[in-house]
Amino acid sequence: MRETVERGHSETEIGLTDNGSGTVRRYLITSGQIDLSDGPGVLGIGVDVTEARRVEKQLKESDERFRTIFTSVSDGILLRDFDSGAILEANQSVCDMFGYTLAEILAIDSSVLSSGIAPYTGDEMQRRFAVARTGDSQTFEWHSRTKDGRVFFTEITLRKVVFGDRDYLLSTLDDISERKQNEERILQLARLDTLTGLPNRAVFAVSVQQAIARARRGGRGFAVLYLDLDHFKDINDTLGHPVGDALLKLVAERLKTNVRQMDTVARFGGDEFAILETDIGEPTDAGLLAGKILAALAAPFHIDGNEIRSGASIGIAVYGADSPDAEPLLSNADVALYRAKSEGRGTYRFFTDAMDAEVRSRVSLGNDLRAAIGTPQLFLDYQPQVESATGRIVGVEALARWRHPKRGIISPGEFIPAAEKNGLIVALGHWVLWEACRQAAEWRAAGIAPGIMAVNLSALQFKTPQELENDVIAALAATGLPAHMLELEITESVLMGASQSHNDVLVQLREMGVRLAIDDFGTGYSSLDYLRRFPMDRMKIAQEFVLHLGAESGSAAVVKATIGLAHELGIDLIAEGVETEEQLRLIESWGCREVQGYYFARPMSPQTLEPLLRAGIIVPAARKVVPAA
Repeated sequence: MRETVERGHSETEIGLTDNGSGTVRRYLITSGQIDLSDGPGVLGIGVDVTEARRVEKQLKESDERFRTIFTSVSDGILLRDFDSGAILEANQSVCDMFGYTLAEILAIDSSVLSSGIAPYTGDEMQRRFAVARTGDSQTFEWHSRTKDGRVFFTEITLRKVVFGDRDYLLSTLDDISERKQNEERILQLARLDTLTGLPNRAVFAVSVQQAIARARRGGRGFAVLYLDLDHFKDINDTLGHPVGDALLKLVAERLKTNVRQMDTVARFGGDEFAILETDIGEPTDAGLLAGKILAALAAPFHIDGNEIRSGASIGIAVYGADSPDAEPLLSNADVALYRAKSEGRGTYRFFTDAMDAEVRSRVSLGNDLRAAIGTPQLFLDYQPQVESATGRIVGVEALARWRHPKRGIISPGEFIPAAEKNGLIVALGHWVLWEACRQAAEWRAAGIAPGIMAVNLSALQFKTPQELENDVIAALAATGLPAHMLELEITESVLMGASQSHNDVLVQLREMGVRLAIDDFGTGYSSLDYLRRFPMDRMKIAQEFVLHLGAESGSAAVVKATIGLAHELGIDLIAEGVETEEQLRLIESWGCREVQGYYFARPMSPQTLEPLLRAGIIVPAARKVVPAA
């Protein structure tokens, strides 16, 4: 140390080992030359810096860890001046996120990192800084802007931190653009129909509620149009769901094309759509739009080489003082839609209170019928079918009847349509089939069975031919009734819409021995090609033609032509609705030998019919000879 001391002073750090503990302690030795009484000397002062060096080492290691984290984390980090908010430090992630170099980040006004679009403004960020300075940490979403002007979403956490004895503001930024896009997609899925892109029912209901609020503030009225496509299920069943989906998309486009910009078109699901027509002066405005929509949807659609004609039915509910909120209006439009469908489809109807009462009654009737199936409330009457010349009973037709516990006997003309509209006709048809087979088997066991037990099939039963076949097989097996004694009656209109799968089932039933009959022949509106395609045993001349024999030449011509056609095809024939001697003589003269109607017998209970079955013949009152006195 001499040379350094001689130059003035020296500062040296040394380590000394404590021989007792073996611990190394650090000393900072400061030495210098001094004058002593007997000449020059050296003064050395040693300070124990062991703890100071330990703390310095920890601080250095901590700083290195901080720097490592600061530079390597994916989140952006900004260290700001506590008072001004100016950027003092930034990590590489911030540079990558915004597209600036570190030097640029440290030099720019930090406000340029925000979009400036309200509420993401400089004033709002200063307010956030002020809150953070109080020690209240915040996490919030922000519109940020890159160097090239792209705006994106970030999530910012802002807090007060202390380094050494100085306060700072620390910001961490996370790019959440992808998350926001996913949230937006989820929101769209919740609000829009995925197939057509139209608003869904929930969004439509909100729009109707807003229209109600505007109308109550003095705005003009509006109408809700509720529509569905006619026979859409048939399109799905015959051409497949991809074609059905393509049709729904085209329908959505036509609807949007034919409404105004201010109106709303929505899809509720399936083939159901709704239109909110705003700012109308009169209900007739809604009628005009409905007519326009019907015309647009009546035009053919061309999909994958198929020309599809669909059409629609529309129900309309117009806003009034008694319209409290959206759902009753939608319900009213739905009621009107069912009225339009029940009156022939391809048309529109307005909601009225009378219509509402009718629908409520139908719903109530449907609920009562659901509870009645399988109970003694439902029973079968049987109407004899006879050979006209002799009165010999050749068969009976099973006819459903309902004795309501409160309303008494309800006409089939009332409860059968209700069963069809409420989806109960299949269950009702199942019960009728099994009960008719059971009764026929009972009469057969007693030796008085008629040759044929005729049972009507509904169009909905015929929609699922395999289930129908299984049901018939099960009923015959369970009751022991021979197949040749059961005759299934299918209407002409159902046969005209039948497909090859229906034909297969009819062939299989007929091969089993089950008889097949065409009910209400002559009421169809298409070609008679189904007579060639489907195997039939008997044709039933519709009673509406028989009823007007002698009064309308057209009815006579249809009946004579039907009789001639049946003879040519080798199909048995029976005339329904024969009520008078004149009607009977006419159809007999034209070649029809079997009849059914009030002239011989009305529908009757099994107990009333049994004596006639034992006798085997029915003599009409008009033919009975009164013995001479």
